[in-house]
Amino acid sequence: MKTLEWHCRKCGTCCQEIINEVPPYGRCGLTLLPEEIHLFPPESIKPFKAYDSVKTITFYQMVTQPCPKFNQKAKLCAIYDKRPQACRAFPFNLEKVSGTCPHTPTPRNGNVIVDTFMYPQEFNAAEILDNINKKWLTRRKRYFFNLDLNRWVRL
Repeated sequence: MKTLEWHCRKCGTCCQEIINEVPPYGRCGLTLLPEEIHLFPPESIKPFKAYDSVKTITFYQMVTQPCPKFNQKAKLCAIYDKRPQACRAFPFNLEKVSGTCPHTPTPRNGNVIVDTFMYPQEFNAAEILDNINKKWLTRRKRYFFNLDLNRWVRL
C-alpha cells in the first residue's frame, strides 16, 4: 500500500472540466448545495438530486464549462474563499480519489491510503456532501435531473 500525497498544482483542469460521466446518472455537472447557487449565473445551474417530489432539491449542478468563476489566464478562482463544498473537497470524496485531476497519482494495483489528517479541509467538505447524499439515499422517492434528457428521472 502507498500513502497518497497530493498537492494542487493550480493547473485549472478541475475548473475547466466540471461535467463528467457519473454512473448511473450519465453526464453530471459540479455538485452544488442550494445555498451555493447564488454564487453563479442562473443559466449555469440546473437541479441535480431531489426527494419526495422534484421540488425538494438537495443538490444542484453547474452545467457550464469552464466554471464561470475561473480566470483562465491567471488560473485562479474569483470566489476562492467562498467556493462550493465540492470544490473544497476536490480531488477527494469519502470513497475514492477523483480520476479527473491529472496530478493525482493512480497506483497500478488500486491500493492507496489517503491520510485524512493531511487534507482536513478537503475531507471536511467531502463529509458535508456525503452526509447530505446519505439522507437523500434513504428516501423512498428519489429523483435526479438527467442532463442529456433535460428532465427529472425517478430512481
